[in-house]
Amino acid sequence: MFRLAAVLAFIAMLPLSAHADDASKRTKAEELITMLHIEANIDKASQNLAVQMGKIAENMAGSTPTAEQQAKIDEFKKQISQSIVNNFAWTAMKPKVVDLYATSFTEEELDAIIGFYKTPAGSAYLKKQPDISAQFSQLGTAALTTMSAQMQKSLHDLQQSLGVQQNAPVVVRSMPPTNSSSKTAPQTGSK
Repeated sequence: MFRLAAVLAFIAMLPLSAHADDASKRTKAEELITMLHIEANIDKASQNLAVQMGKIAENMAGSTPTAEQQAKIDEFKKQISQSIVNNFAWTAMKPKVVDLYATSFTEEELDAIIGFYKTPAGSAYLKKQPDISAQFSQLGTAALTTMSAQMQKSLHDLQQSLGVQQNAPVVVRSMPPTNSSSKTAPQTGSK
């Protein structure tokens, strides 16, 4: 009987121990998330999304929307803003991001990663990474822009050599267009 009571007491303590370990791990995941400035990145992405959606709505009505159209656009912007707050803002994303880091890394890995970021090299990496990422993005965009023009020409040449008539122009883009004045490949006439 004593053995059964001891086993039951041990089993009853397991969830408390696991919960304490989980709380410690989640605290470390939150510390890492803070060091990585994920909150600021998500907030910035949320703001950018709201602005982009607002611009799309405004472009739909043209340069001089009527009062009724403007009211509908304003209501759309409110709905989008609320949706972003409910689904994408930091308050909505934080628990999911903490879960992601807490389940992706062991507590020992989190300790080591946090420890690295506290070293001079890790601190330098964190400080310089946003600028490096921006420069990398510019390099990638430039390369894709060059490659896009070459691909459009190659596709156009292939289309002509195959004698294929295409109703729509061949368009290869490195990124979605930011405005309606993006260029497309020339259309070919019928042969």
